[in-house]
Amino acid sequence: MKFGWILMGVTMWAQVEFIDVALEGVSGVTGISGAEELTLSPDGRHVYVTGAAGNSVAAFERLPDGTLTMIAAYFDGLDGLDGLFGAQGVRVSADGLDVYVTGAGEDKLAHFRRSDLTGELTFVRSYSNTVGGPTAMLGPVRLTLDPSDKHLYVSCVTSGSIVIFRRDPLDGSLTYSGTATDGMGYDGLAGASGLAFDGAGRFLFVCGSGEDAIAVLERDGLTGLLSFVAVYRDGMGGIDGIAGTNALAISGRYLYATGFNDSALASFRITLATGALSFLGASFDGVGPVDGLAGPIGVAVSADGGQVMVAGFSDDALAVFDRSGETLLFRQVVFDGSGGVDGLAGAVGVISSADGKHVYATGFSDSGVAQFERVSSLGSLIETWADLTSILDLVTYVSAYP
Repeated sequence: MKFGWILMGVTMWAQVEFIDVALEGVSGVTGISGAEELTLSPDGRHVYVTGAAGNSVAAFERLPDGTLTMIAAYFDGLDGLDGLFGAQGVRVSADGLDVYVTGAGEDKLAHFRRSDLTGELTFVRSYSNTVGGPTAMLGPVRLTLDPSDKHLYVSCVTSGSIVIFRRDPLDGSLTYSGTATDGMGYDGLAGASGLAFDGAGRFLFVCGSGEDAIAVLERDGLTGLLSFVAVYRDGMGGIDGIAGTNALAISGRYLYATGFNDSALASFRITLATGALSFLGASFDGVGPVDGLAGPIGVAVSADGGQVMVAGFSDDALAVFDRSGETLLFRQVVFDGSGGVDGLAGAVGVISSADGKHVYATGFSDSGVAQFERVSSLGSLIETWADLTSILDLVTYVSAYP
């Protein structure tokens, strides 16, 4: 028996509101020319941004209101610094002691020691292809540490490789451990770019931008070495939306990947025991209400896992989705130059603060960092529910918004 119900109500969700921008050459800001990737320190007090055109990395203090103030900038070739030419990826160790930066233009990796008090960096040394070390670190673009901080992984777009280093817990120094290269016992790594671990650090997921694929690699907890598990390709097994995939983010059991050539965001469920991915669906720019996804690169998930933010490079935009169960609901888009928003031209990187209050995005073309506050917003919900199943779905839907 069917029941015709008309239910009306409101939902609560968080929208982003522009609060400030840091621009190269304005108000003393420097070191973010061609702004690429950015990351937060574990304590949330400092933000580090790479400048691909400036061959640099910049350090900012994050104030209580979420705005950023310049601390210092570090440039390749100055004061003995090395490894920052074509700076791309940047990561802070979980203990907050070290910062690592990839120099894609010179096939190097730079290591800095970090002051927990001031956020300032002290250059230690650079790592490059060498006898007895890595030989396939060509075009290093992104990097990540496993959750235990024991090993550092560098994705190399030119060589289609993941270069592995063991990290010393005392001084942060790195020792080359091995390499996983496409076609040499591995698949799906051509054009290796975005990468991320599951929460346990057992599986490493890698974007193979050169073959529209996501590779799954299993990590040996002792040696840090990687073994091939599986590869998932755009257009195979019903998977869509990951053509030209170059960035991904993981939250619990869910993985989100950008498809630059598809202008899309794809969603997967992770089987935590095996690392297997199940395709859930994809959102495409211009399909339905979805906007701001043209040429997406960066993707981030809020700390509570309930919201996904995507940097649309070709749209100069930031797109915001809410997660309802296993479905993503498009909520908002903010464009560079609209409503006072600045710093999003050529949007590349995006991060969400651990306290859930703020979002930061880099604009490569603007050489800027756009700063946003996440604020609660009331949205209307007017639906027709025909049967008991739909009513239960509604209860589940509403319960996602406390």
